[in-house]
Amino acid sequence: MKVLFVAGDPKPERWTVPIKELLPEAEVHVWDANGPAVDADYAIVWQPPEQLFEREKKLKAVFNLGAGIDGLLAVPHLPPQLPIVRLEDAGMSAQMAEYVLHQLLEASRGMETYREQQRQGIWKIHRPIKRSEWPVGVMGLGHIASGWRAPSPAWITGSTAGPAASTTWTASRPFPVPKT
Repeated sequence: MKVLFVAGDPKPERWTVPIKELLPEAEVHVWDANGPAVDADYAIVWQPPEQLFEREKKLKAVFNLGAGIDGLLAVPHLPPQLPIVRLEDAGMSAQMAEYVLHQLLEASRGMETYREQQRQGIWKIHRPIKRSEWPVGVMGLGHIASGWRAPSPAWITGSTAGPAASTTWTASRPFPVPKT
């Protein structure tokens, strides 16, 4: 089995060494834009160049290193029958929920105003927010967001209110069924 890593990482060994350890029978290659085809069976990708699918004609599946595959589906020469496997999570939902919570608190509490006052050595309290004046809408509740509940004080202080982070792969395109 040949695995091709195509992610533009300046230190691909962060990926290829663990892959080799987990799949000792596999030949693991790193994409070389100027190199020849390696006749890979599988490609592990993040934003692959279109040349990948022009050059590697024996791919059985491609594993996308991100949850979203829109960019991958837009790559010219992506074979329509090639199965695509994507991450369902990998801890990203917790990170995204924390980022959204951070941004919401930043905006609703006017934190930039307090930081500016701090730089000037001033302390002046500002009118507290009325939560009723800060409705929050969420668009695009895809797979990552679907497992999350609204943050609660227990979640903010570190309980396990959210789902445990795990790495799950899901086929975004079905694998072809062998003809019998």
